[in-house]
Amino acid sequence: MSIPTASVPARWVLGLLIVSTCLALIGRGLHLVIHAPIHLPPMLAWSVAIAAWLAAAVFVMAWWRASWPPLLLTATVVSTAILGWFGFVSWSKDPLQAHVFLKFASQIMTPLLTWWCLRGQLPTVKWIGLVVLACTFAGHGFLDVGIPKVPAEYLETTQKVLGVEQSAARSFLMAAGIGDFLVSILCWWGLTRQPALVAMVAWGFATNFARVVAYGQCGMFMWAEPWFFESLARLPHGLIPLALCLLWLKPQSTSSGTPAVTGPPIGLPASLR
Repeated sequence: MSIPTASVPARWVLGLLIVSTCLALIGRGLHLVIHAPIHLPPMLAWSVAIAAWLAAAVFVMAWWRASWPPLLLTATVVSTAILGWFGFVSWSKDPLQAHVFLKFASQIMTPLLTWWCLRGQLPTVKWIGLVVLACTFAGHGFLDVGIPKVPAEYLETTQKVLGVEQSAARSFLMAAGIGDFLVSILCWWGLTRQPALVAMVAWGFATNFARVVAYGQCGMFMWAEPWFFESLARLPHGLIPLALCLLWLKPQSTSSGTPAVTGPPIGLPASLR
């Protein structure tokens, strides 16, 4: 199955997913070499980080169809495992809080969404993408409304960005959490899907760059600051809904009523489909 280039801006969708995957891998790689968990040996941290960066390079080559299919499949598996490990570590601190793992859904699944897009599996990307976004925003929504409690980081960032007291920050986060739940539901209904996805794009980028506004200081070594690599790793929260916005656009039709196809399909060789 291939993606017709006229029915959706297919190359744009693929490009957004590749960028999303690469930035998540670069960010988590920096996290490992700069702020690795105490129990993780430095050599292992560097090895995993290098594996993440090499996988990102493979996805970049895939843009020009220069990746060997088995190597691309390996990069997809390795990327998903590395990004999933971060979600598991965060969730394992309190196994009763499953929603903590849900908020990592976009980061974990972005390599798989890219793989399916390369294979031309458009329906899979569209529907699994909605599941991923619903999980991501619902997971953040639980934390925003204070289930079980609002993270101190969220309160501090909100206070720094908005310049408000803690009580006002809590009220703002409560409203944001309700908004997260709403878009997680409305993205499934045809009439409200596009507005919900647009809201996800805006909110995903806004919450991501809030860290930059609150903590960012430009300089030669800003790449070593937690806000920098955390912002990179969380960019899928805005890039994936943007890709799905394009993917869910109604196909352009010719005068005969059939979808117009004006270019070659993108994807892996037919032998791998």
